Amino acid sequence: MDPPSPPAASTSSPPPAVVHSRWRASQTSFGPVGRLIATVLLLLPMVFFWKTQTFGWPGLVIWGGFLLPWGLRDVWRRSRVRSS
Repeated sequence: MDPPSPPAASTSSPPPAVVHSRWRASQTSFGPVGRLIATVLLLLPMVFFWKTQTFGWPGLVIWGGFLLPWGLRDVWRRSRVRSS
């Protein structure tokens, strides 16, 4: 019986390093221009509620206290990008 042969050397390259960024576009996120536009669009209802008083203080509290932070957190979340 022959002795076992040594394992073959791996020819595949190591996996790429994981890179996260808020300022580069990925497949699932906007780049900096898109993020800034989304931020402005999220702030527009606050101006609307303040100027028109359509929904008054409850509208400001609901939008500014709950929905705006939630939206900004999602817009500005770090995303995985391809390493250069």
